[in-house]
Amino acid sequence: MSGGARWRREVFREACRLSGASWAAWMAQQEGRWAVRQTVGLAPRQRRALSAWLTQDEASRWVGEGVRLGRLRWWHGEGAPLGDGQVVLVPVTSRREAFLVSGPPAMETRVWRWLARLWEAAPEAAPPLAGGDAHSGLLARWQVMWETTLDITANLDMQTVLQHTVQRVKQILGVRGAEIGLVEREAGMVRIVASASPWRDYTGITFPLGEGVAGWTAATGEAIRVADFNRWEHRKEAAFEAPFRSVLSVPLQYQGEILGVLTAYEDREGVFTEEDMRFLQMLALPVAVALRNARLYEALRQALADLKASRQRLIQAAKLATMGRLMAVIAHEVNNPLQAVLTSLHLARRSGLPQEQREEYLNLAEKELHRLRETVRRMLAYYRPEEVERRPVALSQVVDRVLELVEGQCRRQRVLVRRQVPEGLPLVLGNAGQLQQVVLNLVINALEAMPGGGVLTVRGWTEEGKVVLEIRDTGPGVPAEVRERLFEPFVSTKANGTGLGLAVSYGIVTAHAGTLTYCATEDQDGACFRIVLPVLTADDGFWEETRS
Repeated sequence: MSGGARWRREVFREACRLSGASWAAWMAQQEGRWAVRQTVGLAPRQRRALSAWLTQDEASRWVGEGVRLGRLRWWHGEGAPLGDGQVVLVPVTSRREAFLVSGPPAMETRVWRWLARLWEAAPEAAPPLAGGDAHSGLLARWQVMWETTLDITANLDMQTVLQHTVQRVKQILGVRGAEIGLVEREAGMVRIVASASPWRDYTGITFPLGEGVAGWTAATGEAIRVADFNRWEHRKEAAFEAPFRSVLSVPLQYQGEILGVLTAYEDREGVFTEEDMRFLQMLALPVAVALRNARLYEALRQALADLKASRQRLIQAAKLATMGRLMAVIAHEVNNPLQAVLTSLHLARRSGLPQEQREEYLNLAEKELHRLRETVRRMLAYYRPEEVERRPVALSQVVDRVLELVEGQCRRQRVLVRRQVPEGLPLVLGNAGQLQQVVLNLVINALEAMPGGGVLTVRGWTEEGKVVLEIRDTGPGVPAEVRERLFEPFVSTKANGTGLGLAVSYGIVTAHAGTLTYCATEDQDGACFRIVLPVLTADDGFWEETRS
């Protein structure tokens, strides 16, 4: 058996072990039929049964179509070879070969995809190697390359992918230096973003497209193997002697787009072989895929960050809108004590007033000032942008703070407030400021719906591991044609409404893993909104803190 054929068989066995397959067969097409070349995990009797299965028209057609299409195929259930429940066909289209693999659902099919690419790139016999066990060196290199593929494709952090790749390239090829450059198409250059070299750190250096090894590889899309860089015909900076000699560079290409360049260096001349180039080209594909995935992940992470920032701005805008509606309420709360202070001071300044009565007027002015300060404090507490961190929240306290803010307005509108929220209501995990914003918005909506008086009912209870908060008024309610779109942005039943309050409230409650619904029925007067939030549990990480 030749060294190349022996090496291929060893690699085939290693793929079976790495993937966790129960058995595997390596097949090739001969005279229009599929023949088994090698198996792993099958007894002679089972191998004969597999060969017989391949002679069946349905099986032969299934294998042939898979190889022609060039993609994995699964055979489930009845009619599978050897009676196994799951069999995977891995095609090697250019060679008219295929692997038939059987194993558990958790079997690692990526090993076989990678092996198929190796078969596509490798000649029938590997290059002659010195030494009787030289093929084991190629097998070891293949295993390191497979581990590298798993390593980089399982990681979504761009810098980790880059650093792991250059270190593994040095390990696979046994060279002193390696680097990765990424193409910046708009700037027309390649920027080195990861470097592992004993001579210097090349990170940050740029090459115009078409210049230097990296720039030349990126511009042409072709792999380059240079025996002596100092005598390379395309070298631009010939004024100084480079510390390295041999250079091997391959493009990192994904679906026709050149993303970057992978380069290896050695300080001896003529080190790299065709086999080295073939291995580096095979590694370039999963590296390019990993880079593409990392870029998509970074873009997704940035998009989510932008979305989160936009949502926070929308919440704050809705808060300001609610604050504007609250100003009418606050104006009375501020004006009344101010008027009392002015009146008291005016009376205290009267000449001939007994000292005892003057003290009484001054004490009254001081009392009204304290009342005014408390009103302003409540306003600032609501307006101040809150922290986004979530902590245990008592909804009964949230309700109390909201009812304090609207207490004066309720008196003036002759609205009776029925607070039916138990103090011992279980805690929820959330942002107290945002939840207060939701409750305040619903309460102000209720007050605006009852300008001539009515009843505002705020109830709270627990139900199936949830905390329920219900806010009901005795106003005209919400028209039936609006209810389905009630929580959409810019939908309002008021002539001067912004349509943001309920939409933002819905978003806040949903972000707290809860629900906000309109729960009034046709036979009930007024509107009714229900907030449902999950009860704080030990899994939320605050259990000991809340118990203490």
